[in-house]
Amino acid sequence: MKALIKRIEITNFKSIESLKLCIQNEHIIGILGKNGTGKSTLFHAVNYFFSKLNKQHSDDVVIDGVNPYVQKCTITISFNLARMFMKSKGNKELSEIMNFIQEYQQEFFGKVSDVLSITMIQYRDGRIVWSIDKKYQEKILNAIKRYFPIYFINVRNLDLQSWNKLWDIIGDLLMSVPRENVEHLKKLDEAFFAIYGERYIKSKQKIEDTFKEEGISLDPFSFRSRFKDVFKLRFGGEQFEFNERNLDYYSDGTNSYKYLKLLISLIPYVSELSCKHPLIMIDEPEIGLHSAFITELVECIHHSIEDKAVLLFTTHSPKVIEELTNQGVEYALYRTSDYRLHTILTKLNLQWLKDGKHTVTIKETECYFSDYLVYVEGESEVQLFQNKYLRRLFELTPKS
Repeated sequence: MKALIKRIEITNFKSIESLKLCIQNEHIIGILGKNGTGKSTLFHAVNYFFSKLNKQHSDDVVIDGVNPYVQKCTITISFNLARMFMKSKGNKELSEIMNFIQEYQQEFFGKVSDVLSITMIQYRDGRIVWSIDKKYQEKILNAIKRYFPIYFINVRNLDLQSWNKLWDIIGDLLMSVPRENVEHLKKLDEAFFAIYGERYIKSKQKIEDTFKEEGISLDPFSFRSRFKDVFKLRFGGEQFEFNERNLDYYSDGTNSYKYLKLLISLIPYVSELSCKHPLIMIDEPEIGLHSAFITELVECIHHSIEDKAVLLFTTHSPKVIEELTNQGVEYALYRTSDYRLHTILTKLNLQWLKDGKHTVTIKETECYFSDYLVYVEGESEVQLFQNKYLRRLFELTPKS
């Protein structure tokens, strides 16, 4: 099954002058590269695109700061809608949206396509322009935001003793808001009456009367919030614990491992139980993890992601690449490098790594993290290139 996002193109976004990421059949894509080469910038650009959907202005300074003559940045994401078209056959609401997208494609391109490309252009004055015509823009961009949820996890900045983000994922497990809110609330009243009895009815009536007298109203819940809170009530709590202990009892490494494993296990269900197609971006998942935890985390990725989501991750860990290869995971690798203060993205050749003729070790995967490879014939050559004085004399040697 082809990936849900087909292509990402970025120009003049911070350190990225021009970058294209083409996604074929792989649903797991790793980004390697040294610190400061733009791995995180790529993630921030994608996250920025989704965060600004349907907005017309931004005060964020994101345009290339190296070249003062650059007046705009662009981010284009091409979505593969084939699976959405299939799912729309049994879903009236989704069918209406897909028909609307087809109408747009027919009017502006003369044909219907499984691929929908959307470009965001931001100018130096903060103005944002979208490639979708105004007539169709709001509805299509809202549909993309709704049916392609993005989960951006920066492991360095995780609140490892809270895990509240997991409730947002749980809140995404349903696709749409019920059309009949009155009937929905009536059923909730019946459920709470069955639990709390007459006390609930009296308390509810008193609160409603007080709000009415004081002219108070409430901003309605998003359905994600409503569904999330129902599950909190159903499971009898809000704060996560592990083995009946508070999370602050455990190390950051243990909490990070458990959090990422839960997240990677839950998110694919968003696709399975709804018409949504999640994009997961994890910046350096290996931080703080013991080698055994890395093995188990990759195993979880292997069995959970499949074709239910797209996972982008950055890593400095040869161990992660070793495990992906030996566990038979279908993945692609890209490498970022720095050229004249700009980010270059290169797809790596994994053919020899995946030939299946031998077990891959960290020794092989470390090669993908070096600038140069030096092939030697014997122990004497190895000793020669490891000599600390020669490594000082020849500046390229430490990079190999």
